[in-house]
Amino acid sequence: YYNTRVDKMWFTGGGTMRDENNQELVADSMIYDCQRHYTKAIDNIQITDTSYKVILRGHYAEVWEKRGRSFATDGAYAIYYDGGDSLFITADTMFYRFKTEFNKEEKILGRRHVCFFKSDMQGRCDTMTFDMADSIIRMRVDPVLWTEDTQMTGDHIDIKTAHHALDSLFQRGNAYIISKDSIEGYNQIFGASMVSKFHEGNLNHVKVTGDAKVITWLREDDGELIGINKSSAKNMRIEMSDKSISRIKYYQDIDETLYPEKDIKEKDRYLDGFLWREEERPKDKNAVVGGLFI
Repeated sequence: YYNTRVDKMWFTGGGTMRDENNQELVADSMIYDCQRHYTKAIDNIQITDTSYKVILRGHYAEVWEKRGRSFATDGAYAIYYDGGDSLFITADTMFYRFKTEFNKEEKILGRRHVCFFKSDMQGRCDTMTFDMADSIIRMRVDPVLWTEDTQMTGDHIDIKTAHHALDSLFQRGNAYIISKDSIEGYNQIFGASMVSKFHEGNLNHVKVTGDAKVITWLREDDGELIGINKSSAKNMRIEMSDKSISRIKYYQDIDETLYPEKDIKEKDRYLDGFLWREEERPKDKNAVVGGLFI
């Protein structure tokens, strides 16, 4: 339906719209304001941007074509499919900002109950921003990130990707890294902040700044336990090899003790703030979008 007096169009029974920004909008029902270049869409919505490889889905959406802004809610999620390994993100509300003369950057934003899945990393937080131009994911409010057998938390987490893989990780405030020991227990790293570097998707080394503490389960090549090492220093550099700690460099105020397993109490096997959150980890993309239409 087209109302010439108010210059608006209504689509019902399923419709498709395409614009000059290489975007396609599909929905059961749509209202388009021709003068404002504004669309409201309802039910079974998919916004596809082929220029920036983004798909946004939900059951309610609004699009401001000239402003380069859109959002979806009610079962909303986004897919960033640039490269072979797609990133799936869901949240109560998903925002997508695309390039126009008024908006210079492309971003995907999730607000409230964010959960995302990619084959090499998974995470949860309350607020997330993905700047596609510089390939940085910013996680805020109770962020937790998983990579392989490792869990990472902090007040703020920033993730830098390169060539569709993890490159660097920045944890600020109560930075914590936990990984399961090969047999039992947990290896732990804690500090005020951390910078981690990855090589071919694997954690390569970690720089810990401010009241650094480490608990490491030391084993012989055959797996026999040597002891549990507890150490602290003002700053540390931790080298990784074969997904485990291979070397630690300590800087200032160094304290280190190796305990036989029988001599260390259960409560002393964990650093302050220890919380293993494996049950929250999404196992595959269906854990992110499985309850939603695909």
